Amino acid sequence: LDSFSNTDPFVVLEERQLDGTWVEVDRTEHLMDTQEPEFTKLVLVDYHFELAQRFRATVYDRDHTRPTLCDHDVCGMAEFKLSTLVCAASQQLRLPLTGGTRPSHRDGVIVLRAEPVANTRDLLHVTFAAASKLAKKDGLFGKSDPYIAASRVREDGTWMRVWQSEVVDNNLTPQWRPAAIPLQQLANGDVDRPLRFEVYDYDSNASHDFMGSFETSVRGLLDATQPFEVIEEAKKRKKSYRNSGTIAARAVRLEQHPVLGDFLRAGLQVSLQVAIDFTASNGPPAAPESLHYIDPSGRANQYESAIANVGAVLEDYDHDGRFPVYGFGARLGKGQPVSHVFSVFPEGYEVQGVAGILDAYRAALRRVRLAGPTLFTPLITAAAERAARAPAGVYHVLLVIADGMVDDMQSIKDAVVAAAELPLSIIIVGVGQADFTDMHELDGDEHTITSSAGVQACRDTVQFVAMRDFQEQGSFPLLAKEVLAEVPDQILRHMELRGISPSSLTASHTAAAGGAPSAPPPAF
Repeated sequence: LDSFSNTDPFVVLEERQLDGTWVEVDRTEHLMDTQEPEFTKLVLVDYHFELAQRFRATVYDRDHTRPTLCDHDVCGMAEFKLSTLVCAASQQLRLPLTGGTRPSHRDGVIVLRAEPVANTRDLLHVTFAAASKLAKKDGLFGKSDPYIAASRVREDGTWMRVWQSEVVDNNLTPQWRPAAIPLQQLANGDVDRPLRFEVYDYDSNASHDFMGSFETSVRGLLDATQPFEVIEEAKKRKKSYRNSGTIAARAVRLEQHPVLGDFLRAGLQVSLQVAIDFTASNGPPAAPESLHYIDPSGRANQYESAIANVGAVLEDYDHDGRFPVYGFGARLGKGQPVSHVFSVFPEGYEVQGVAGILDAYRAALRRVRLAGPTLFTPLITAAAERAARAPAGVYHVLLVIADGMVDDMQSIKDAVVAAAELPLSIIIVGVGQADFTDMHELDGDEHTITSSAGVQACRDTVQFVAMRDFQEQGSFPLLAKEVLAEVPDQILRHMELRGISPSSLTASHTAAAGGAPSAPPPAF
């Protein structure tokens, strides 16, 4: 903050809701009498790739001990999209503050920094086995039925159980089955977080007997060269007591699975391609009942709403902000044949930004003649060819907006199966009131798409939604959340199948730059 004078500042972070209201997420601590505050409290927010999340940071001058914000002066505020912060250099934004209530509070600047927390898909592989006999808890003639329960320490110092092994019956030197435990579940992604492993003797009446415990961390398990002593605290007072057995951690390894943010930090771009249905079944564009009707009042039609809401999420992930826009199912001039893939923008396939997509779409309605039939195969093939030619580190999302059933379903499946090996996801948004039953055949959530040759798609790449479902809810912004929610996993699956790691992506960028490190947008 550049111009505060004798203020006691604190910051309130709010998130904009679908109805336009702002809801407080959290606030920082307040600092006394400073013109350049450095706040230490972390504000945690959930990052959703598929949403255009808008936030507002408001700086207040604390005047009272009461928490109500109306009791404090506003020094200024700044609005931002979370995706903008995620993709900013060094994950940092420097924004001017506006709206201060006093002249001395004007012209301030706020610096926002992002940092990832507990975001991992890594797995800890470990096999626990008793290296020496455990304590016997079932009387003179019985043996124990041991199992292990793992807990991690929470920020407040308490312990929370996070994992439990199977029970090994009647055995004082058990070896439990190999376990693959998500690192996020076990240690919230922190290899140094304290862990407690407790051993119990299972009883069917749930009165399990405590057999002892040991404490370590994921790093401790990875580095262990000796078994861990199982200790019963109640017995430690005895002079002759050493331990209640020992447990070894064997075949310990951390299986790394990068998250989307790792690839974004390494330079991954997500590029949007748009394909628009110009078939006659949409209705004459000049008719108010047409799905292509451009309302003079500015009210968006369903095509415009789909483009704007999905584009608002994806535009921050493409460095140059230029998007290919295809049309299909129209004649480009009188007497010309129907074109099943053409440039909506007459000067080339690419336009600048979401606004450019909308402008090109509206202009095309004045120059093309709606026709038919509805064929997806040519445009999927065109998008696949673009994805195949793209440099390393670019993943494509094809948004297809159409008003009804297709006339080349099996051919579409063939194209989808072939494109599944490429860095491409396909989103189909159905507009209008047509029967979209067959469209669900292309959505691979419940079944794998199979080509006419019997070849199955190597991964799920297609998502279909009907626009009317969101029109009835009165919430078109939720459309982007629905159609893009699967894209991160589709990207990660592609990277796994191709053997691409964040480090190899970084190396390819460096090589392309002639050995100079690239400067891709970091991520959450």
